[in-house]
Amino acid sequence: MARFTTPLAVIGITAALCGFPLPSMAQQNYPDKPIHVLLGFLPGTSSDILSRYYTKKLQEVSKQTVVLENKPGMLGLLPGGTVARAKPDGYTIWFTPSIPQARYLLKEVPFDPDKDFISVAPLFETPSMLSVSAKSSIKSVAELVAHLKKRPGRYGYGAPTTVVASEYFLSQTGAKAEGVGYRGASQALPEVESMTLDFIINDAMTAWPLSKAGRLRALAVTTNKRLSVAPDVPTMEEAGVPDYHFAGWWGAFVPAGTPPEVVAKLAALFAEINNMPETKAFLETAVAAPVLEDANWMRTQLVKDTETWGRLVKLTNLQPQ
Repeated sequence: MARFTTPLAVIGITAALCGFPLPSMAQQNYPDKPIHVLLGFLPGTSSDILSRYYTKKLQEVSKQTVVLENKPGMLGLLPGGTVARAKPDGYTIWFTPSIPQARYLLKEVPFDPDKDFISVAPLFETPSMLSVSAKSSIKSVAELVAHLKKRPGRYGYGAPTTVVASEYFLSQTGAKAEGVGYRGASQALPEVESMTLDFIINDAMTAWPLSKAGRLRALAVTTNKRLSVAPDVPTMEEAGVPDYHFAGWWGAFVPAGTPPEVVAKLAALFAEINNMPETKAFLETAVAAPVLEDANWMRTQLVKDTETWGRLVKLTNLQPQ
């Protein structure tokens, strides 16, 4: 009796003969169950608001439930250990700007920044602002520097990047200030408003609305170009701080060992989200912008960022916590 081979069987036989692994049915059907996204920052922060936009959109385009879990701690790096140990199946994702910083900010890193993760897709870029209290008589970066040199004060920070951003500012200007650590910018900002703290460098999504509301005064942005939403606020370099460019970008990462087919599907979903006109519009309101690049760009950028952080940490003499 004649036997007929189905097309799927032919593909399987061909793949076996050629030595290529055939993707499992689970990989072919990905995603077919809820996706878990981890975030290392507090609920209600700008990081949380932006991440929740992406998880909402990921749920729409994947047609699967997407759950965001906040795991603040270790300067935003706490979820890294959990994700590194998670099953590499594409259902555990880490949203973070912090992987290159881990080796410099922490005495003990619960994961290997180079080996434990796969870059999936870049998400967005977030500029920061240097601000003082609106009650302050300080109107420019030059006046702030003069004030700090005359009477060393304090600054507050609420995220890993702002520690180095602030120390970098001080090192480039010769000013002196004492750092005061907070779990998040939400705890530090009232101290800036009341002039208990002299200044803060934090994300523009939080700082700019407060400046418009008359609570803070934005002195400069940390990008190398002015922001469209704040065209009158100079860049650090325009304000007299040499060689200063500091803007964080966020990416989506999965555990090492996640199948390439799954990573590719996830990357396509995030690319679809970032190319939505509504994503660009939403990020503009949040003083951010989508990063329209791919995983190859991420890998190259991570190497560059690791080198940059090494240089800045050495320059600022920042000690790991």
